[in-house]
Amino acid sequence: MKIKNFFVCIIIVILLGTLTISVFAEEKSDLTEIEDYIYNIYKSYQENEYEVVYNHMHPEIKEVLKKEKYIEFQKKNTEKYELEISEIEVLKVSIKENLPDVFKDIISDKENLKVYEISIKYKTNYKNAGSQKEKIIEKETFVVSDSNQKYLLWNPGIINKD
Repeated sequence: MKIKNFFVCIIIVILLGTLTISVFAEEKSDLTEIEDYIYNIYKSYQENEYEVVYNHMHPEIKEVLKKEKYIEFQKKNTEKYELEISEIEVLKVSIKENLPDVFKDIISDKENLKVYEISIKYKTNYKNAGSQKEKIIEKETFVVSDSNQKYLLWNPGIINKD
């Protein structure tokens, strides 16, 4: 009887271990997927493909920020400062419990979203007062996913200042 109980305990431990490893592997896969997603968005920024970036935004952000206004804003800044970005690097992806405050009044369905905070770093080259400058930018950006789609969160308040 002791041998039978021992084998049952071993099987339970193996099953629990397998389940735990499976959960961690799935979470790691999700984080890698988000890392690739945000990297591709910043590659679109780098290539001045602002419509592509806009198309990745959450639908409720698009309701308060029209595509033409967003693209015009990005093009104007890019041209004004002769802005170029390069050396894009995703530093860290983490899962957050809640939406950042700036998006809480915009996004209505908060229950069914998984929120990711992404630390990113890139180099900017730009002109300011006639001289060429270079700066490394480190910032946090956010992505949400529901059961079948990922969306970029971009603060429309940057443009929609009243």
